[in-house]
Amino acid sequence: TFQIVHGEIDCQGHARITTLKNCFLNSGIEAPSLPQEGSDAAGGGGGNFMDTILMRSPEEFCQKKVQFKSAFECAMTSSIQCFPQELSGYIAQPEMMRLFLDQLCENVTYKDGECVQSKHKGLHQCLENKKSNYLQGLLKRSKSQDRTLKDITEYICKYFVFYMMCLKTEASSCGCNVTSLYQRLLGDILYPPACPRSLVTSEYSCKAAVIRWS
Repeated sequence: TFQIVHGEIDCQGHARITTLKNCFLNSGIEAPSLPQEGSDAAGGGGGNFMDTILMRSPEEFCQKKVQFKSAFECAMTSSIQCFPQELSGYIAQPEMMRLFLDQLCENVTYKDGECVQSKHKGLHQCLENKKSNYLQGLLKRSKSQDRTLKDITEYICKYFVFYMMCLKTEASSCGCNVTSLYQRLLGDILYPPACPRSLVTSEYSCKAAVIRWS
């Protein structure tokens, strides 16, 4: 866990969570469930924001797109300010979050989005299992509770790969094309720029799925 104070942003535990929630409340949106104090760095890289998206219907996002853009931009900006400089390339940028919402509304029908949303519980459990297994393996390999910078960056990148793998397995009943669209929105837009592209491109479900860039 990285706990620092940067400028006007208090990055210490509970204060940071309050700041993130206020980003949504001040935009007129109910605050989502956010990572608790002491949670891992990977969630701050965009994964927890993906959780927020999958817990709500595309209809809600698209009807309140301006408010959600404002809330996510605020939340992502504060998250970036609380990340150490050496990890700045491992978190999605605010403008990419805005692009994500634009493309979500452009490409995903309400019916398809609701199908993926209905799989959220299974997706979340799948992700938690993969995270737990990965961290247990990491501890066995390193034989230390301390994480190196390399451990942290690899974990952040793997987090997104795990999300894409879980989309493939848990949301498969929604259709290969729908699953792949969500994977591509995550992998092409929110995937941190410093992470290897090869990790996510191998996980796409349908090679034929194409995003209509607006």
